[in-house]
Amino acid sequence: MAKGVLTGPDDSAVSLINVPLHPHLDRAPIVEAVVEWRVRLPADADIETIRRLGTELPGYPHRQEETVWQLAAKIEKGNPSSISSRNLGVRVCRFTSDDKLRIAQVGLESCSFHQLRPYPRWIDVSKEALQLWAAYHGAMHPVEVTRLAVRNINQVLLPAGSGVEQFFRVAPTLPPGLETARVENSLLRYTVSRPNKGETLGANVIMTVGQIPDGSRQVTLDVDAYFAEPCSPEDPSIETRLEELHVFKNDVFFSFLTEEAIKKFK
Repeated sequence: MAKGVLTGPDDSAVSLINVPLHPHLDRAPIVEAVVEWRVRLPADADIETIRRLGTELPGYPHRQEETVWQLAAKIEKGNPSSISSRNLGVRVCRFTSDDKLRIAQVGLESCSFHQLRPYPRWIDVSKEALQLWAAYHGAMHPVEVTRLAVRNINQVLLPAGSGVEQFFRVAPTLPPGLETARVENSLLRYTVSRPNKGETLGANVIMTVGQIPDGSRQVTLDVDAYFAEPCSPEDPSIETRLEELHVFKNDVFFSFLTEEAIKKFK
């Protein structure tokens, strides 16, 4: 552990105490990086404002809209059960870059930036996300940020004949008596937390092992780091909070990797 200085999205220095200095991975297995704000908007917020916002976002010329349906099940003793549905209309718009690698997803409950593979530098991802947040904040005037998160989805194709334990410190195991068998599919899920200056950093970690059509096995490691407490949209520390989430997310990610995996991704 050491004292570290990180470069913020605006090239300012962000000092963090006791930051583990992880190695840079030129071949990091990230297939999607996400920075997300979940919000509570004013009662009069509407989808038309979000549509107009999309036309003002430079570099995102393609729009898709998502309609949300609400399903309800009614179960009463002595009566037949019933299921009803309700169309809530369009509540989310996705604006995509020409190369389809950058996505700005904005809606009535959240605002998120998505970077698909190849992954650039974190400084580039956070800068683009903060620019999107500034535009969303100016157009929608959120009342509260209910969740702030940094998420990376990683995929690793296992070489033929190799085991999950070669690359990951945590691996699905079988009980005695199945020594000659191997795990073809599995799902492990963890929720972890860490105190952070009077607040709590959390992370949802999902690790899956699955077989793909050519018979190879693929490991997906999904790390979603978040602040558990709501904050004000005007909070000047949001940029620093993103950096703290980025560091925590990396702590979790690297804790799963073996030395062999780190060498493979360098």
